[in-house]
Amino acid sequence: MLILTRRVSQSFFIMPHPALDPATTVAELFTNGPIEVSVEQVSGARVKFGVAADQRLLILREELRQNEGS
Repeated sequence: MLILTRRVSQSFFIMPHPALDPATTVAELFTNGPIEVSVEQVSGARVKFGVAADQRLLILREELRQNEGS
């Protein structure tokens, strides 16, 4: 499980990993179940999320995605 801390108006993205075979079906990505997003902690304006997803999915904080030029 990946742990991310976000503040008000910040976000994160879940997308296919660039190395993922384009022939992979959505059903294959969810063979072991759905993506689970849980709130782990709330402290003032910060929320700590836990994200459990197939390893072939990429989870990126908003600022890292912007740095990639996506």
